[in-house]
Amino acid sequence: MAAIPHPVNEAGHLVIGGVGAMNIVAQFHTPVIVYDFADVRRRARAFRAAFDAAGVSYQVAYASKALSILAMYQVVLEEDLYVDVVSGGELYTALHAGVPPARIHFHGNNKSDAEMRYALEARVGCSVVDNMREVARLPQLAAEVFGAASTAPPTTEATGSAEASATATPPSPLAAANTVGIIPSSAAVSALPSPSAAALS
Repeated sequence: MAAIPHPVNEAGHLVIGGVGAMNIVAQFHTPVIVYDFADVRRRARAFRAAFDAAGVSYQVAYASKALSILAMYQVVLEEDLYVDVVSGGELYTALHAGVPPARIHFHGNNKSDAEMRYALEARVGCSVVDNMREVARLPQLAAEVFGAASTAPPTTEATGSAEASATATPPSPLAAANTVGIIPSSAAVSALPSPSAAALS
């Protein structure tokens, strides 16, 4: 999306949210970080309008790494966005800002077991699997948090007669993970062996 330029005043100074940059400096000194919430709202609505016009199912998520403070999360909620968090600290702040867990995506390629467990216990809407360690570890943590019944139910195969018992097939890590709202990132998926490679191993 193209940048939305901010105006300048008669003195040639940047104006942010109707306030001159030099006035901001005079009050808060430097360095200072300024966010124009009206601009944030315009951009959020532009994204949603584009997807609405396309008639597709979508979720627009705010990346918390840009600014993870209570006020920003409240604006994000008012604009009907989802929230992307990449650490336990960001998850904690989002939850305390009132973001519903179902509207949180837990990303990050260096999640600790404690952070993954925290996300599961909070029942975040989506945990993104970023590496092969998480492919194996998340289902284990999910079983610890929710109990063995939370993993994918075993599939059965008939053995050939009506009297024969069915044989349980253990679920794959990804299948088990998906039952608690976990999806693999493209990086993790690309690291999985292809069917032909698996056949040759």
